[in-house]
Amino acid sequence: MDILKLMDRLEELMESSRTMPFGKKLIDEDKVFVLINRIRAALPEEIKQAKQISKEREKILFQAQEEADAILVDARQKVEQMIVESEVIRAAEREAGRIVQEAEIRASETRAGADRYAGDVLSRVGNYLDRAQSTISTALGELQSHKSED
Repeated sequence: MDILKLMDRLEELMESSRTMPFGKKLIDEDKVFVLINRIRAALPEEIKQAKQISKEREKILFQAQEEADAILVDARQKVEQMIVESEVIRAAEREAGRIVQEAEIRASETRAGADRYAGDVLSRVGNYLDRAQSTISTALGELQSHKSED
């Protein structure tokens, strides 16, 4: 089950619990523990997703580097060919420089895009985990306060 849905169910349980005098809530401890255990079970899946995203990022970076290398090789071959076939060496050097610069820009943009994508996904996973931890801590705190009242 999705960890956010489990967190929502835990929050609903907290909100729907009876309020006792002095603003304390009477919470069904068994239901809270069941939800906490389900959240624990769901966490590894979220972590697996984060690892998969990280692998995808590495794959994209590797592909970007391969593409950049191929473009650079192509650019160098074009430069050599232009030098051999053309009397206009300066034009060949300018074209090669442009191709190399374009390849570096493309590679940089591809890397930056992959980093943004991976960062965004990892940030969302981190936020989910932070929210889960916060809700669990709050629920545990309330359970402990109920136990100490008893």
